[in-house]
Parts: sequence; C-alpha cells; structure tokens
Amino acid sequence: MNNNVKSGKKPALEVDDVSLKMKVSENEISFERITEKERRKLTYRPFDCTGCGMCFRACPVDAVIPGPSGVILKGLEKAPHMVLSPDTCTLCGICAEVCLFNVIDVEIDGKNVKDLPDYARYKKGYKFASEKCKPKEGLLCKDCEDACPRDAIKAKLEGDKNTIVRGEKLCIYCSNCEKACPEDAIKVEKIFDGEIEVDLETCTGCSLCFDICPSGSVTLPRPEKPGDRPDKIKIDTEICAFCGACEHVCPVDAIVIKRKKANYIKSEGKSWSKAWEKAFSDMLEEVEE
Repeated sequence: MNNNVKSGKKPALEVDDVSLKMKVSENEISFERITEKERRKLTYRPFDCTGCGMCFRACPVDAVIPGPSGVILKGLEKAPHMVLSPDTCTLCGICAEVCLFNVIDVEIDGKNVKDLPDYARYKKGYKFASEKCKPKEGLLCKDCEDACPRDAIKAKLEGDKNTIVRGEKLCIYCSNCEKACPEDAIKVEKIFDGEIEVDLETCTGCSLCFDICPSGSVTLPRPEKPGDRPDKIKIDTEICAFCGACEHVCPVDAIVIKRKKANYIKSEGKSWSKAWEKAFSDMLEEVEE
C-alpha cells in the first residue's frame, strides 16, 4: 500500500492522472494537458506563421522543429514553417510570448500567458495622438494604413475628424506607420533593435528574404541607369522588426541578424523567472562597438 495512503496523506500525482488531448483542424493545431492542479493548452496557427525562428531559438526543451521555409514559401511543399512536438513540449508558454506574430497561444486554466503579470512579456509601445491626425484637404488621410505591411491599421473619418483603429494582434511594432504619418501623430517603440549583416558576395539574389519579410524592410534595388549593378538586396533597419525570418529562409546563410536590444518586462521572484529571462536573453547577440 502507498505510504501516503497509510498516513492519511493525499497520494502524489501519478502519471495516470495526466490527461493529454490533441486536436488538428485545417487552420489550427492544439494540444492540452490536464492534471489535478491545472489545465494547460497550446494553440498554433501554422499558416499564419512566418517561419522567423524566434520560437525554436527560445524554446528551453527543443520542442520546436523548424521546417523548410524556402521550399514552403515557393509553394513547392505545403507544410508548416515549424512543428511543435507534444511529447517534448512542457507547455511553459515561452514560445507564445516571444512570437511577434501571435500565431501561438498558451493558456493556463483558461487564461492566456500573455495576459498574466507573473510572466515575462514584450513591452509594446504605441502612442496615437488623435488631435494631430487630420484629413488631407478635407479627404481621408490613410498614409499609415497604406504603409502598414500587416493590415493592422484602418483609417476612417468621423465627421470632420480623421482617426485610426489598430489591431494589436496584427501589429508587429515595425514603425512603418510612424514613418508614413505626415502629422507626427504616431509614435512606436520597437520591440527589437540591432544590426543586420548581409554578405552580398554570397547572396544569390533569389528574393526569398524579400518574399518572406513581414515588415517590408527588404527591397530589391533597381539599377538607376543601364549598366549599373545595384546591391542585390537592401534592408532598412528603421522599419525592420528583427524577427529573423530573412535570416532563417536564406539558403546560403548570407544574412545575419544581431539583436542588441529587447524591450520586455521581466518576470521576477517566481520559480520560472530564470528560465524566461534566459529565453529572452538568448534572442540577443553581442554586437561589437
């Protein structure tokens, strides 16, 4: 007989007391772990994923397996940019929090970890001065809407006033809208900042980085005149989200992303705080001054 039962103590949780459920639909994959203490659920929307690689870089147990993003992007294979292993995953929630594109959600007892104050999370800085947002010659100004690569902004007229509605789940804080606004009505605090190295000798000009970039920061320069040989690609770091999608998709490793700054709120004083701090710090690189 179990010694705990003899002494009248509640038996320790056995393996049999853990219930695991998995559900796969056309656009969503989820798996759930239910114990006597809590219910955890992970939901992944694979076809909204950009394949940036932040989740598998941050995962502390290597439960995220990257897919062949270049092949997927060219339509040669219909597969997710990454696969989550339910056998390895601990449902800690780190992947959900580091994902800039909100394609992963982890819930603990029905509450999203992104909404729980005890977990580290991105510090998202976005300010809109409605009094500065004005129509153009009496017509709707939607420069910010047109500039947004994620369709996260909708501009509209309310009487004689111009205003915008922003979808926070779509916004990646790239600052395209801030740069486009003629009235300086938008201020964006980027989540990441850093440096990007492009080896133009190695670059083949395949344009995969251009195709996959979620912020529109990668451009393919055209020659200004016949005979000119412009750079194969250019990356505008002012609007780059530093997600790493271009680096991950490059077939010849010609792009290196070096994140030197991350705006996030730390988790302190909890048993998981060190693991979360390591996950966020692992996404940063040492940058030589």
